[in-house]
Amino acid sequence: SSKISRVVRDPEIAGTAVPGAEDDEGADAADRSNAKNDTELYRLLHTSLLNSTGTSSDSLLASLSSAQRKKALEGRVLELADRSRFGKGEKDVRLIERKKASLHVRIGMKEKAKERQAKHVEEVRANSTRPSFTISVIAPICE
Repeated sequence: SSKISRVVRDPEIAGTAVPGAEDDEGADAADRSNAKNDTELYRLLHTSLLNSTGTSSDSLLASLSSAQRKKALEGRVLELADRSRFGKGEKDVRLIERKKASLHVRIGMKEKAKERQAKHVEEVRANSTRPSFTISVIAPICE
């Protein structure tokens, strides 16, 4: 335990040494190392999905349609090329695809998204027990 390592065995040394100074430096180094490892793990998890190795990604890919698989693959390629943030590549691909649609189609898509958002807000308000529930608290689901 981290608390046990701070206990000094010899009382004569306890008076001369600053208690916890070395442990704090070690803990800071360990925290930095853990943060670095976390970011590396996050990056590896998102980039390893490109190969579709592993049982969880195989079952995930099997449940997707061919168009969804293509968009997911394009998104992961964008992430690997550093043209998109990790985890946001597929969303960026869909955004680019939407921008290619004609104007009246884009307007219709925006109106439909507003309708879905309004329906979601009404459902949350109807199911909420707090009457002061505001729209700013409700997270947008239609992006």
